[in-house]
Amino acid sequence: MPTPLIIRTIKLFSLLISATFIAAVSQAHEHSNNTNLNQKVDKHFEQLSAFVHKAMAENAVPGVAIGVLQNGQHRTAAFGITNINNPQQVTDKTLFQIGSITKTMTGTIMMRLAEQGKLDLDANVTQYLPNFKVKDKQVSANVKVRDLLTHMSGWVGDHFSNTGAGDNALALMLAEMTELEQLAPLNSVYSYNNSAFYVAAHIIEVITKDTIQNVMQSMIFDDIGLHDSYIVPSDVITKPYVVGHNNAATGISVAQRWALYRAAWAAGGGIMTAGDMLKYAAFHLGDGSNNKGKQVMRHASLLAMQAIQAPKIGTKDAIGITWHLSSVGNLKVVAHGGATNGQQAYLLLVPDKDFAITVLTNAGNGRALHKKVIAFALEQYFDAKNPEPIIQTRTQQELAEYAGLYSRPFFDLKITVSDGQLMVQAIQKKSFLGNEIAPPSPLRAFNFFETDRIIDESGNRKAEFIRNKDGSIGWIRSSRIFVKQ
Repeated sequence: MPTPLIIRTIKLFSLLISATFIAAVSQAHEHSNNTNLNQKVDKHFEQLSAFVHKAMAENAVPGVAIGVLQNGQHRTAAFGITNINNPQQVTDKTLFQIGSITKTMTGTIMMRLAEQGKLDLDANVTQYLPNFKVKDKQVSANVKVRDLLTHMSGWVGDHFSNTGAGDNALALMLAEMTELEQLAPLNSVYSYNNSAFYVAAHIIEVITKDTIQNVMQSMIFDDIGLHDSYIVPSDVITKPYVVGHNNAATGISVAQRWALYRAAWAAGGGIMTAGDMLKYAAFHLGDGSNNKGKQVMRHASLLAMQAIQAPKIGTKDAIGITWHLSSVGNLKVVAHGGATNGQQAYLLLVPDKDFAITVLTNAGNGRALHKKVIAFALEQYFDAKNPEPIIQTRTQQELAEYAGLYSRPFFDLKITVSDGQLMVQAIQKKSFLGNEIAPPSPLRAFNFFETDRIIDESGNRKAEFIRNKDGSIGWIRSSRIFVKQ
């Protein structure tokens, strides 16, 4: 239990965001599942833990849990506190929201149903949901189940709505989706899509004649052996768990809304410990059997999830069945991130090395932290890193082609040209997950480092322009596409 002095320090930290205070309250607790208890201490893991301390201070993240799986051996460590208003130490039993990493579990369920002959990934969605539709009639009729799992449907993906806590939450959500517009033609451009997973989850419910949470419990948590994992928020209330935190110039504060709406559970509702995240990673790195040797899924199905389904045009990356496929140095990596209200998580697998790492955080700034931690770990363990981007100079005339307004329902991006750089401003238009609409962001300078790819001056944000077939610029994408107006 933190002392009164630590509690007072935390209160000050919420106003000052001081690295000194972060270091004062961050305490690491390492747990090893290694079968050989006399094994030498993993120096890489020690270095990684020290790096996490540093990154927490730099990014004002109150609590972190990490886990590393290497050659079948699991190691976890916990740092900091769960809640600046009610501080408890983060331990290896502390639960974090994993956000969209849950999508890989929804995809795993669908692969298992396909194995059982109950689902055809290449069937039209209307085969299972005859009344399904979005605004575009042709897309409604022709979108396939596989398109839902690869973010290639092209319709508006960030549709969030509280459709209630009843068993009809997903059906009501799909009824709201009937007016969702296309941002790109079906199967043309990768764009991250939450609403596609509402459809996937409803298909699962129709096929199994059960709720998505019951199916998730039985087909993922129970069958794989994840005993510290949840999908129903009320199941967590008696457990140790973190709350989210929002970072702002004035300080850090607790994010007041904790749970996702029920309709979004299959898209981002998972709640897990770092240890269970490693067990889940081990399953996806394995042959389809669980930790007790029971065959849960075919190895071929796991490999299919990690195989390229569609390129992410404009990059060297690709999308598998829910998994994001890329490379770091010579390493081929399979990964997924997750973000909820003030919580950020990441899971990365290196199949060829039987390696996985997860980073769970309880702050909006957690994404910056886990990017640094993942990069540090891959360099420490495998000497793998991507080269630093080489900035390209462009004339004002060349840059003018990219200037303009790029739009999607929640946000606009306004891009102007100044002193040989693109200046980008994000303008929020609608409330996101019930939060207040943020004011327009400060102008952020971006430079080109590849033909149509840009990076900001901090090196933390990248985006790519995507062209139409006639060569004109159609979109800008930073995971999600914005349509050029």
